[in-house]
Amino acid sequence: MDTGIFSEATADVSASSVAEASGHTLLDLRQDGDRGMAVRAMAEGAATLLARLQEGGEVDAVLSLGGSGGTFI
Repeated sequence: MDTGIFSEATADVSASSVAEASGHTLLDLRQDGDRGMAVRAMAEGAATLLARLQEGGEVDAVLSLGGSGGTFI
């Protein structure tokens, strides 16, 4: 799952999907310029999607990497 708003990473769950799960578009988060709001939105979207994946039996483990924003998420 990619939670970076400027990431170019390839992941099973894209950053766009994470943003949309929080009610935002990735483009809006990028253009808004509010890093704190973007991190909160991506955390919310990640939690929503992770819960769905867990309910569907699609999660065996979670490993998170990142700086201060990634640690928050």
